[in-house]
Amino acid sequence: PNTETPTVTVRAVFATGQRDEPPGKAGLARLTASLMTETTLRRSAAEFSEALERIGASVSVSSGQYESSVTLNVLSKHLDAGMALMMERMLEPAFTGEDFARVKTRVMESLEQARKSGPSLASRAMGAVLAGPKHPLSYPSSGLPSTVEAITLDDVKSFYAAKIPSHLQGVVVSTSLPQVELLPRLAALSEIETVEVFRDPIGELPEIAGLSLYLVNKDKAAQSTLRMAYPSLKYDALGDFYLAGLMNFNLGGTFNSRINLNLREDKGYTYGISSGFSGGRELGSFMVSSEVNKEATTDSIREVLAELRKYSAEGMTEEEYQFMQNAIGQRDARAYETPGAKLGLLSQVLRHDLPLDYRKQQKSLLR
Repeated sequence: PNTETPTVTVRAVFATGQRDEPPGKAGLARLTASLMTETTLRRSAAEFSEALERIGASVSVSSGQYESSVTLNVLSKHLDAGMALMMERMLEPAFTGEDFARVKTRVMESLEQARKSGPSLASRAMGAVLAGPKHPLSYPSSGLPSTVEAITLDDVKSFYAAKIPSHLQGVVVSTSLPQVELLPRLAALSEIETVEVFRDPIGELPEIAGLSLYLVNKDKAAQSTLRMAYPSLKYDALGDFYLAGLMNFNLGGTFNSRINLNLREDKGYTYGISSGFSGGRELGSFMVSSEVNKEATTDSIREVLAELRKYSAEGMTEEEYQFMQNAIGQRDARAYETPGAKLGLLSQVLRHDLPLDYRKQQKSLLR
Protein backbone atom coordinates (compact mmCIF):
# COMPACT_ATOMS: atom_id res chain seq x y z
CA PRO A 1 0.00 0.00 0.00
CA ASN A 2 1.01 3.59 -0.69
CA THR A 3 -1.32 6.04 1.02
CA GLU A 4 0.79 9.17 0.61
CA THR A 5 0.10 9.86 -3.07
CA PRO A 6 -2.98 9.10 -5.25
CA THR A 7 -0.93 7.03 -7.66
CA VAL A 8 -0.43 3.49 -8.91
CA THR A 9 2.90 2.01 -9.96
CA VAL A 10 2.67 -1.36 -11.72
CA ARG A 11 5.70 -3.40 -12.74
CA ALA A 12 5.51 -6.54 -14.84
CA VAL A 13 8.72 -8.54 -14.43
CA PHE A 14 9.93 -10.99 -17.08
CA ALA A 15 12.54 -13.67 -16.45
CA THR A 16 14.83 -12.66 -19.29
CA GLY A 17 17.92 -10.52 -19.42
CA GLN A 18 21.63 -10.39 -20.07
CA ARG A 19 22.08 -13.97 -18.85
CA ASP A 20 19.91 -15.19 -21.76
CA GLU A 21 21.78 -13.48 -24.59
CA PRO A 22 23.21 -15.82 -27.25
CA PRO A 23 27.02 -15.96 -27.63
CA GLY A 24 28.47 -13.00 -29.48
CA LYS A 25 25.35 -10.86 -29.03
CA ALA A 26 26.07 -9.08 -25.74
CA GLY A 27 23.80 -6.05 -25.43
CA LEU A 28 20.82 -7.74 -27.11
CA ALA A 29 18.58 -7.63 -24.02
CA ARG A 30 19.25 -3.92 -23.45
CA LEU A 31 18.75 -3.11 -27.15
CA THR A 32 15.47 -5.03 -27.18
CA ALA A 33 14.23 -3.10 -24.14
CA SER A 34 15.15 0.20 -25.82
CA LEU A 35 13.27 -0.72 -28.99
CA MET A 36 10.19 -1.65 -26.96
CA THR A 37 9.89 2.06 -26.07
CA GLU A 38 9.62 3.10 -29.71
CA THR A 39 6.82 2.63 -32.27
CA THR A 40 3.98 0.21 -31.46
CA LEU A 41 1.67 -1.55 -33.88
CA ARG A 42 -0.95 1.10 -33.12
CA ARG A 43 0.98 4.36 -32.73
CA SER A 44 4.18 6.12 -33.54
CA ALA A 45 6.53 6.90 -30.66
CA ALA A 46 5.34 10.52 -30.70
CA GLU A 47 1.68 9.51 -30.62
CA PHE A 48 2.35 7.13 -27.74
CA SER A 49 4.09 9.89 -25.78
CA GLU A 50 1.14 12.22 -26.40
CA ALA A 51 -1.28 9.59 -25.08
CA LEU A 52 0.80 9.27 -21.90
CA GLU A 53 1.02 13.04 -21.45
CA ARG A 54 -2.75 13.39 -21.64
CA ILE A 55 -3.12 11.33 -18.45
CA GLY A 56 0.15 12.34 -16.79
CA ALA A 57 1.58 8.80 -16.95
CA SER A 58 4.82 7.11 -17.92
CA VAL A 59 5.64 3.62 -19.19
CA SER A 60 9.29 2.54 -19.07
CA VAL A 61 11.11 -0.63 -20.11
CA SER A 62 14.34 -1.80 -18.49
CA SER A 63 16.62 -4.81 -18.70
CA GLY A 64 18.96 -6.34 -16.11
CA GLN A 65 21.08 -9.45 -15.71
CA TYR A 66 18.26 -11.92 -15.13
CA GLU A 67 15.08 -9.97 -15.76
CA SER A 68 13.41 -7.27 -17.80
CA SER A 69 10.51 -5.15 -16.65
CA VAL A 70 7.79 -2.84 -17.95
CA THR A 71 6.72 -0.20 -15.40
CA LEU A 72 3.64 2.02 -15.41
CA ASN A 73 3.37 5.15 -13.24
CA VAL A 74 -0.09 6.72 -13.33
CA LEU A 75 -2.60 8.65 -11.23
CA SER A 76 -5.10 6.28 -9.63
CA LYS A 77 -8.02 7.88 -11.47
CA HIS A 78 -6.37 7.14 -14.84
CA LEU A 79 -5.35 3.55 -14.08
CA ASP A 80 -7.54 1.95 -16.75
CA ALA A 81 -6.18 4.19 -19.51
CA GLY A 82 -2.64 3.67 -18.21
CA MET A 83 -3.01 -0.10 -18.15
CA ALA A 84 -4.15 -0.08 -21.78
CA LEU A 85 -1.00 1.82 -22.75
CA MET A 86 1.19 -0.46 -20.65
CA MET A 87 -0.20 -3.56 -22.37
CA GLU A 88 0.28 -1.94 -25.79
CA ARG A 89 3.89 -1.11 -24.97
CA MET A 90 4.49 -4.62 -23.65
CA LEU A 91 2.68 -6.76 -26.22
CA GLU A 92 2.65 -4.73 -29.43
CA PRO A 93 6.11 -3.32 -30.19
CA ALA A 94 6.48 -2.73 -33.93
CA PHE A 95 10.28 -3.19 -34.13
CA THR A 96 10.57 -1.16 -37.33
CA GLY A 97 13.73 -1.05 -39.37
CA GLU A 98 13.86 2.73 -39.00
CA ASP A 99 13.71 2.58 -35.20
CA PHE A 100 16.27 -0.24 -35.11
CA ALA A 101 18.80 1.66 -37.24
CA ARG A 102 18.43 4.85 -35.18
CA VAL A 103 18.59 3.19 -31.75
CA LYS A 104 21.47 0.91 -32.71
CA THR A 105 23.46 3.88 -34.04
CA ARG A 106 22.85 5.73 -30.78
CA VAL A 107 23.99 2.71 -28.74
CA MET A 108 27.10 2.23 -30.87
CA GLU A 109 28.08 5.89 -30.42
CA SER A 110 27.63 5.54 -26.66
CA LEU A 111 29.75 2.39 -26.56
CA GLU A 112 32.52 3.99 -28.60
CA GLN A 113 32.51 6.87 -26.14
CA ALA A 114 32.69 4.42 -23.22
CA ARG A 115 35.91 3.00 -24.66
CA LYS A 116 37.49 6.34 -23.71
CA SER A 117 36.44 5.92 -20.08
CA GLY A 118 38.81 4.33 -17.57
CA PRO A 119 35.99 2.96 -15.35
CA SER A 120 34.30 1.35 -18.38
CA LEU A 121 37.53 -0.31 -19.51
CA ALA A 122 38.22 -1.52 -15.97
CA SER A 123 34.69 -2.90 -15.58
CA ARG A 124 35.00 -5.02 -18.73
CA ALA A 125 38.48 -6.20 -17.74
CA MET A 126 37.42 -7.18 -14.23
CA GLY A 127 34.35 -9.01 -15.51
CA ALA A 128 36.50 -10.99 -17.92
CA VAL A 129 38.95 -11.90 -15.14
CA LEU A 130 36.38 -12.97 -12.55
CA ALA A 131 33.86 -14.74 -14.79
CA GLY A 132 35.85 -15.47 -17.93
CA PRO A 133 35.83 -13.38 -21.12
CA LYS A 134 32.92 -15.27 -22.72
CA HIS A 135 30.55 -15.52 -19.76
CA PRO A 136 27.37 -13.55 -20.62
CA LEU A 137 27.52 -11.65 -17.31
CA SER A 138 31.16 -10.63 -17.84
CA TYR A 139 30.15 -8.07 -20.47
CA PRO A 140 28.81 -4.57 -19.82
CA SER A 141 25.01 -4.67 -19.90
CA SER A 142 24.99 -2.55 -23.07
CA GLY A 143 27.47 -4.88 -24.75
CA LEU A 144 30.62 -3.98 -26.66
CA PRO A 145 30.90 -2.26 -30.05
CA SER A 146 31.82 -5.57 -31.67
CA THR A 147 28.89 -7.50 -30.16
CA VAL A 148 26.24 -4.83 -30.77
CA GLU A 149 27.43 -4.38 -34.34
CA ALA A 150 26.64 -8.09 -34.89
CA ILE A 151 23.01 -7.74 -33.69
CA THR A 152 20.34 -7.69 -36.40
CA LEU A 153 16.68 -6.69 -36.30
CA ASP A 154 15.78 -10.37 -36.62
CA ASP A 155 17.85 -11.07 -33.49
CA VAL A 156 15.76 -8.51 -31.59
CA LYS A 157 12.47 -9.90 -32.87
CA SER A 158 13.47 -13.48 -32.05
CA PHE A 159 14.73 -12.61 -28.57
CA TYR A 160 11.50 -10.77 -27.78
CA ALA A 161 9.26 -13.49 -29.23
CA ALA A 162 10.98 -16.22 -27.22
CA LYS A 163 10.82 -14.38 -23.89
CA ILE A 164 7.95 -11.89 -23.73
CA PRO A 165 5.26 -12.25 -22.58
CA SER A 166 5.62 -15.99 -21.90
CA HIS A 167 8.36 -15.50 -19.29
CA LEU A 168 6.23 -13.25 -17.08
CA GLN A 169 7.63 -13.92 -13.62
CA GLY A 170 5.32 -11.75 -11.55
CA VAL A 171 3.65 -8.39 -11.08
CA VAL A 172 4.40 -5.97 -8.25
CA VAL A 173 2.32 -2.90 -7.41
CA SER A 174 2.54 0.10 -5.13
CA THR A 175 -0.85 1.80 -4.93
CA SER A 176 -3.23 4.07 -3.08
CA LEU A 177 -6.16 1.87 -4.13
CA PRO A 178 -7.60 -0.95 -1.99
CA GLN A 179 -6.56 -4.37 -3.24
CA VAL A 180 -10.15 -5.43 -3.88
CA GLU A 181 -10.52 -2.47 -6.25
CA LEU A 182 -7.10 -2.85 -7.84
CA LEU A 183 -7.00 -6.51 -8.86
CA PRO A 184 -9.89 -6.52 -11.36
CA ARG A 185 -8.26 -3.62 -13.18
CA LEU A 186 -5.08 -5.66 -13.68
CA ALA A 187 -7.02 -8.48 -15.37
CA ALA A 188 -5.16 -8.07 -18.67
CA LEU A 189 -1.93 -9.17 -16.99
CA SER A 190 -3.57 -12.26 -15.48
CA GLU A 191 -4.57 -13.45 -18.96
CA ILE A 192 -0.96 -13.83 -20.13
CA GLU A 193 -0.02 -17.46 -20.67
CA THR A 194 3.32 -18.27 -19.09
CA VAL A 195 5.85 -21.09 -19.37
CA GLU A 196 8.43 -22.35 -16.93
CA VAL A 197 11.82 -20.72 -17.44
CA PHE A 198 14.89 -22.95 -17.75
CA ARG A 199 18.48 -21.79 -18.19
CA ASP A 200 21.31 -24.11 -19.13
CA PRO A 201 24.06 -23.97 -16.51
CA ILE A 202 27.34 -22.32 -17.50
CA GLY A 203 30.65 -24.14 -17.16
CA GLU A 204 33.16 -23.71 -14.38
CA LEU A 205 34.40 -20.21 -13.62
CA PRO A 206 38.11 -19.39 -13.96
CA GLU A 207 40.21 -20.67 -11.07
CA ILE A 208 41.82 -17.72 -9.31
CA ALA A 209 44.69 -18.19 -6.87
CA GLY A 210 47.10 -15.73 -5.36
CA LEU A 211 47.42 -12.08 -6.37
CA SER A 212 47.60 -11.03 -10.00
CA LEU A 213 47.97 -7.51 -11.41
CA TYR A 214 46.27 -6.70 -14.71
CA LEU A 215 47.07 -3.50 -16.60
CA VAL A 216 44.72 -1.91 -19.14
CA ASN A 217 46.28 0.98 -21.02
CA LYS A 218 44.37 4.22 -21.56
CA ASP A 219 46.33 6.87 -23.41
CA LYS A 220 46.49 10.31 -21.78
CA ALA A 221 44.55 9.16 -18.71
CA ALA A 222 44.32 11.91 -16.11
CA GLN A 223 44.20 9.36 -13.28
CA SER A 224 44.36 5.64 -12.61
CA THR A 225 41.23 3.54 -12.33
CA LEU A 226 41.86 1.07 -9.53
CA ARG A 227 39.79 -2.09 -9.07
CA MET A 228 40.79 -4.81 -6.61
CA ALA A 229 38.48 -7.83 -6.56
CA TYR A 230 38.05 -11.48 -5.73
CA PRO A 231 35.28 -14.04 -6.35
CA SER A 232 33.02 -14.21 -3.32
CA LEU A 233 29.55 -14.99 -2.02
CA LYS A 234 26.40 -15.37 -4.05
CA TYR A 235 23.40 -13.33 -2.90
CA ASP A 236 21.80 -14.48 0.34
CA ALA A 237 19.41 -12.12 2.16
CA LEU A 238 19.66 -13.80 5.54
CA GLY A 239 22.99 -15.60 5.54
CA ASP A 240 26.67 -14.91 5.13
CA PHE A 241 26.18 -12.46 2.25
CA TYR A 242 24.13 -10.11 4.42
CA LEU A 243 26.52 -10.49 7.35
CA ALA A 244 29.48 -9.83 5.05
CA GLY A 245 27.86 -6.57 4.02
CA LEU A 246 27.64 -5.54 7.68
CA MET A 247 31.25 -6.56 8.17
CA ASN A 248 32.38 -4.41 5.22
CA PHE A 249 30.59 -1.25 6.44
CA ASN A 250 33.52 0.04 8.49
CA LEU A 251 36.10 -1.24 6.05
CA GLY A 252 34.81 0.48 2.91
CA GLY A 253 31.03 0.88 3.04
CA THR A 254 30.73 4.42 4.44
CA PHE A 255 32.50 7.76 4.13
CA ASN A 256 34.19 7.22 7.51
CA SER A 257 35.47 3.80 6.46
CA ARG A 258 39.05 2.78 7.06
CA ILE A 259 40.16 2.79 3.43
CA ASN A 260 38.50 6.14 2.68
CA LEU A 261 39.96 7.83 5.75
CA ASN A 262 43.36 6.43 4.82
CA LEU A 263 43.55 7.10 1.08
CA ARG A 264 41.39 10.25 0.90
CA GLU A 265 41.60 12.05 4.21
CA ASP A 266 45.12 11.07 5.29
CA LYS A 267 47.06 10.45 2.06
CA GLY A 268 45.09 12.56 -0.46
CA TYR A 269 45.44 9.89 -3.14
CA THR A 270 41.77 9.99 -4.20
CA TYR A 271 38.48 11.84 -3.90
CA GLY A 272 36.89 8.65 -2.60
CA ILE A 273 37.34 4.90 -2.34
CA SER A 274 34.86 2.19 -1.35
CA SER A 275 34.54 -1.55 -1.07
CA GLY A 276 31.58 -3.90 -1.13
CA PHE A 277 30.10 -7.29 -1.87
CA SER A 278 28.00 -7.82 -4.97
CA GLY A 279 26.14 -11.08 -5.41
CA GLY A 280 23.63 -12.70 -7.72
CA ARG A 281 22.22 -16.17 -8.29
CA GLU A 282 25.36 -17.55 -9.91
CA LEU A 283 28.19 -15.07 -9.30
CA GLY A 284 29.49 -13.05 -6.39
CA SER A 285 32.48 -10.82 -5.80
CA PHE A 286 34.14 -8.47 -3.34
CA MET A 287 35.56 -5.32 -4.91
CA VAL A 288 37.48 -2.19 -3.94
CA SER A 289 36.90 0.71 -6.34
CA SER A 290 38.52 4.10 -6.75
CA GLU A 291 40.02 6.62 -9.16
CA VAL A 292 43.44 7.57 -7.79
CA ASN A 293 46.26 9.97 -8.65
CA LYS A 294 48.48 8.35 -11.28
CA GLU A 295 51.60 8.97 -9.24
CA ALA A 296 50.02 7.23 -6.24
CA THR A 297 48.80 4.10 -8.05
CA THR A 298 51.32 1.69 -6.51
CA ASP A 299 51.12 3.26 -3.06
CA SER A 300 47.30 3.07 -3.20
CA ILE A 301 47.43 -0.65 -3.89
CA ARG A 302 49.86 -1.18 -1.01
CA GLU A 303 47.71 0.82 1.40
CA VAL A 304 44.51 -1.05 0.49
CA LEU A 305 46.22 -4.43 0.87
CA ALA A 306 47.54 -3.37 4.26
CA GLU A 307 44.07 -2.29 5.39
CA LEU A 308 42.53 -5.55 4.15
CA ARG A 309 45.10 -7.66 5.99
CA LYS A 310 44.75 -5.70 9.21
CA TYR A 311 40.94 -5.85 9.12
CA SER A 312 41.02 -9.56 8.35
CA ALA A 313 43.38 -10.25 11.24
CA GLU A 314 41.85 -8.00 13.90
CA GLY A 315 38.26 -7.28 12.85
CA MET A 316 36.40 -4.10 13.72
CA THR A 317 36.73 -2.31 17.02
CA GLU A 318 33.90 -2.09 19.55
CA GLU A 319 33.46 1.58 18.61
CA GLU A 320 33.19 0.71 14.92
CA TYR A 321 30.71 -2.03 15.74
CA GLN A 322 28.41 0.37 17.60
CA PHE A 323 28.70 2.93 14.81
CA MET A 324 27.79 0.31 12.20
CA GLN A 325 24.70 -0.83 14.11
CA ASN A 326 23.43 2.69 14.69
CA ALA A 327 24.19 3.97 11.19
CA ILE A 328 22.57 1.09 9.33
CA GLY A 329 19.57 1.04 11.65
CA GLN A 330 18.93 4.75 11.10
CA ARG A 331 19.59 4.50 7.37
CA ASP A 332 16.98 1.76 6.92
CA ALA A 333 14.33 3.39 9.12
CA ARG A 334 12.79 5.38 6.26
CA ALA A 335 14.18 3.45 3.32
CA TYR A 336 10.82 2.51 1.80
CA GLU A 337 8.75 5.69 1.89
CA THR A 338 8.32 6.38 -1.83
CA PRO A 339 6.30 4.25 -4.30
CA GLY A 340 9.49 3.49 -6.20
CA ALA A 341 11.25 2.30 -3.05
CA LYS A 342 8.31 0.10 -2.10
CA LEU A 343 8.33 -1.38 -5.58
CA GLY A 344 12.05 -2.03 -5.32
CA LEU A 345 11.51 -3.96 -2.10
CA LEU A 346 8.77 -6.07 -3.68
CA SER A 347 10.94 -6.66 -6.75
CA GLN A 348 13.74 -7.95 -4.52
CA VAL A 349 11.30 -10.36 -2.85
CA LEU A 350 10.16 -11.58 -6.26
CA ARG A 351 13.67 -11.77 -7.71
CA HIS A 352 15.05 -14.03 -4.98
CA ASP A 353 11.85 -15.68 -3.69
CA LEU A 354 12.37 -14.14 -0.25
CA PRO A 355 10.06 -14.26 2.78
CA LEU A 356 7.87 -11.16 2.84
CA ASP A 357 9.32 -10.11 6.20
CA TYR A 358 12.96 -10.60 5.23
CA ARG A 359 13.81 -6.99 6.07
CA LYS A 360 12.50 -7.51 9.62
CA GLN A 361 14.61 -10.66 9.86
CA GLN A 362 17.64 -8.65 8.70
CA LYS A 363 16.99 -6.10 11.45
CA SER A 364 16.98 -8.94 13.97
CA LEU A 365 20.32 -10.12 12.61
CA LEU A 366 21.64 -6.57 12.84
CA ARG A 367 20.56 -6.29 16.47
